[in-house]
Amino acid sequence: MKIPTLFLITLIGTLGAAEIWPRFRGENGTGLSSAKIPAALTKENRLWSVPLPGPGSSSPVIWEGKVFLTTEDRDQKTVSLVCLDAKSGETRWAKVLSVGKYHLHRFNNTAAATAAVDAGTIAVTWFDGAKKVAMLSG
Repeated sequence: MKIPTLFLITLIGTLGAAEIWPRFRGENGTGLSSAKIPAALTKENRLWSVPLPGPGSSSPVIWEGKVFLTTEDRDQKTVSLVCLDAKSGETRWAKVLSVGKYHLHRFNNTAAATAAVDAGTIAVTWFDGAKKVAMLSG
């Protein structure tokens, strides 16, 4: 679970609040950014570090100074969509979604799908026998 968090800290510190990363692999799907990402994460080159409410393996997405990512609470059968401030790491809000029972691969979790975001919508998807999509405004 530490790799996504390290990626998040490194990515946010180098992309800044002005650039967007609205979906998996970035704006155009290539996984390339104009940001200069350091070869190693150190206390000197990270912008912030915050504990998350649970594990997750989704990629973070960024829109207008906000970072969105998912975490899970497997015992409660929920996934949380968390919105963080890109400059400070402060939690702006979190939305808890009920996801029911999943059949999971032993290396996966219910917070694996990467959200997609634009100016007015955040889309989060998951599958539990029938495709489900949660659309959140704002």
